[in-house]
Amino acid sequence: ARNHTRRLLVVAEVALAVMLVIGAGLMLRSFWNLMQVDAGFSREQLVTFGINLPQAAYPKPESRVQFVTRLLARLRETAGVQSVAALAGLPPKRQVDANDTDIEGYTAPEKGRFENVDYYQAVTVGSLEALGVPVVDGRSFEPTDESGGPVVLVNQTMARTFWKGESPIGRRVRPGGPDTPW
Repeated sequence: ARNHTRRLLVVAEVALAVMLVIGAGLMLRSFWNLMQVDAGFSREQLVTFGINLPQAAYPKPESRVQFVTRLLARLRETAGVQSVAALAGLPPKRQVDANDTDIEGYTAPEKGRFENVDYYQAVTVGSLEALGVPVVDGRSFEPTDESGGPVVLVNQTMARTFWKGESPIGRRVRPGGPDTPW
């Protein structure tokens, strides 16, 4: 009976070891495949990090903006740094906004219904350059945009979906519905 039990334990150990090796191989293959996916930005020579500012120390949006402005200025002074930017989240790891959006010049299939835009992302001037994202049509953000009203860049998918073959330049969007400014 003891020999039979030992054999069963050995078979179980070998089976578990084989499953573990297969699982590790699948995980490595998945990791390799993820590394080959086009993230939409250049990952070469890119360093990223996250910051969570405590609400108690930075209660107002202006104080958070001032902190980020000072941080970006200091990082630009660092030797070897080519460009610096701040983003609300790095693709693809972002929170889904799922904002109802009124899109100028677009009629939704259902009357009175807004389109749902999943991602809005706040960025600083130079973010596209820092990520190596080319501007296909129009221009990137400029320092003068910071003091004016909201400025929006859209990706090619949004432009194709809502302005079918037309240029989105000069068009307006209203995230959050009719109570939000264009």
